[in-house]
Amino acid sequence: MDLPQTVESIKNEVDNYIRTVQALKAVANELLFDDASRKLVSEGKAYFGRRLDTSSNNRISPNNQVTPDLVISLPLKQNVVVEAKLAMSGDTDLRKSKLIETQKYDDDLTGFDTNVTKVTGHDLILLVSFSHAKEIADHIVDLQKSQEIEFKKNFAIIRFIRNSERKTWFVLDLVSGGLTDQGKTKKLQKSVSIDMEHLISNRHFGSIEFYDADPPLPLLMHKIHELMFNNLTREQSLLLQENNQVEVAVTVSKIRDQLADSFGPGTASGDRTPDIPKSNCVDKAFQAFVRIGWARKIKVNSYIYDVRKRRKHFEQFCKFRAQELCKTVEEREKQRRREIEKLPLFKPLLEHEKD
Repeated sequence: MDLPQTVESIKNEVDNYIRTVQALKAVANELLFDDASRKLVSEGKAYFGRRLDTSSNNRISPNNQVTPDLVISLPLKQNVVVEAKLAMSGDTDLRKSKLIETQKYDDDLTGFDTNVTKVTGHDLILLVSFSHAKEIADHIVDLQKSQEIEFKKNFAIIRFIRNSERKTWFVLDLVSGGLTDQGKTKKLQKSVSIDMEHLISNRHFGSIEFYDADPPLPLLMHKIHELMFNNLTREQSLLLQENNQVEVAVTVSKIRDQLADSFGPGTASGDRTPDIPKSNCVDKAFQAFVRIGWARKIKVNSYIYDVRKRRKHFEQFCKFRAQELCKTVEEREKQRRREIEKLPLFKPLLEHEKD
């Protein structure tokens, strides 16, 4: 791909990540919504990433910890585990392995919040995009027929649609299966529309912008840049106004915690809360800031960040990432050509590897 195509591919990757977060928030909103009172159940909890323990009978990952993308707990109701696969690969073999892997949640998991509910069981939801829903549902049926996949828990496939015309609505639609809660099952069979404004204003998870998958580098850089601006002290803000720039000393751990508190599940939620985002991802983002001249490293996991008012910084991050990827591809091609020159007898093999 050339540079413009690579930039577009990176923006699509970022959009897929954002859509996944939106889909998870939409599901959380619906599962916590009480139709009788027309409001969210105050005692209910949505965990955007929670470490759960598997049993010795787990078919995929026995006696281990797993981290589903979303866990919903409600008083006196079945817990719900949600795994999002909106950007499912078109490669049949890769998609098959991902679908089979979801069986790790089809187990007698432990680690649900007993402060919310004493119910130990759970239902399982696979959250997919509208465009891939039927294909994925058919694939699962085929895998069940061939006995390559089995779900003993209540298992539901829900598709997500983002409708952005005059305002943005999210639509959830049950494709197959069902939940223990028959009322929710019937409602989702008819499809549910949720105004994006309801999710943004939700005091429990409206601020969530990260989930248990590494965010694309440009998106993480964008959030760090926003964070640096928003967390300036009064003195630093005055210096920025006077000099159009201010240097701020930061550590990876401090920024990671601030990101978790501002856009993730937080830092005070207990041992079962995963690191979202991960420290190594934040460090990679700062290494990228160093490469574009926006920061400098002073010691391990410590940086000086140059805060300035910059135009279209997200666009700059996407272009920078694309340039690095294109450069890597070019360097690999040069290396392949050098190998062909040194080993001409292996040219057919090396040409085959390129394809």
